[in-house]
Amino acid sequence: MVKCSLVIRCYNEEKHIGRLLSGIIEKTVHPIVKVMAVNVRSVYLGVRQLYPLMKSQGGVIVNVSSVHEIATCRLSTE
Repeated sequence: MVKCSLVIRCYNEEKHIGRLLSGIIEKTVHPIVKVMAVNVRSVYLGVRQLYPLMKSQGGVIVNVSSVHEIATCRLSTE
């Protein structure tokens, strides 16, 4: 039997979601809810869909994230 690996890459097109955190002290909870919906819920939903296939074939799911945008992007103060 030949084993192979499958890499499924998911990219969210919600650009600059980190900018919603600018001025966080002055804002309501709504920007945080949106950030969590994009950054956490999307990963959860993807894993939920892939899990049965990966389990049946003995695969694993590895989630990787980055804060690169926050570290390198000047946040908007608007």
